[in-house]
Amino acid sequence: MIRRYHCHPQISISARGPVVRNKPLHLRQSDLDGACGPHCVLMSLVILDLTKYRQVQEFSDTTDKKLSKVWEKALEYYFSGCGPKELLGLYAPYKERLTWRFAKRDYLHKAVECLSQGGICILGLSNKDMDHWALAVGLSYRTDGQADGFLLLDPSEVALPFAAWNATLSFARGTQERYRYDVAIGHTWVAIDTVLVIKLREARRRKVAAVFEHRSSTPPQTETYNQPYKAATIKKKPLKIKGLG
Repeated sequence: MIRRYHCHPQISISARGPVVRNKPLHLRQSDLDGACGPHCVLMSLVILDLTKYRQVQEFSDTTDKKLSKVWEKALEYYFSGCGPKELLGLYAPYKERLTWRFAKRDYLHKAVECLSQGGICILGLSNKDMDHWALAVGLSYRTDGQADGFLLLDPSEVALPFAAWNATLSFARGTQERYRYDVAIGHTWVAIDTVLVIKLREARRRKVAAVFEHRSSTPPQTETYNQPYKAATIKKKPLKIKGLG
């Protein structure tokens, strides 16, 4: 069946993968660190035009004082991983420009609303093999206009050429309240433990929207799938927040 994909308007695609202002966006963690959370935060700051990719890459010599504070905090748990409280603390230098909150009830609906309004979400995912953070940068839609999944940038996976994302998470639940999580090399089933919703404050949002207004007329990317689709039922329930690495 045909699905429509909508990513954040700041993100474009290239042979290197997703780009913002013609600079690479994706930040990949190593096999040794537990820094999926900080990587997600840094990518979100680039997307929301609060820092530049070059500054992130040259963090040890950056002139961006707010970004320096983010790195100083992130280094405390770069190898051990961070929980929701620590993740939220990384945004503290940008409190005058951003609003954020953990979505506990109707979390899928609130995440969809945030992404539809130009915001960003960080998802805490887990199963018996992992506790992980991934950055939601867009949504997939069925032909009837209903959102049916997240488009994600996963810091543990490689960037995909000519794609704005490298992972997807379906809203359709499987067994044991798990959601299907797909990457280039396969799929697994995960629980959604945490949903952090991040938006620009109104004045900043208007400024960014004006700069990128010309991109709003770009047609959405589409792709045809042959697999039958099972309609998603979004169950409204409180979300239990726990620590992740």
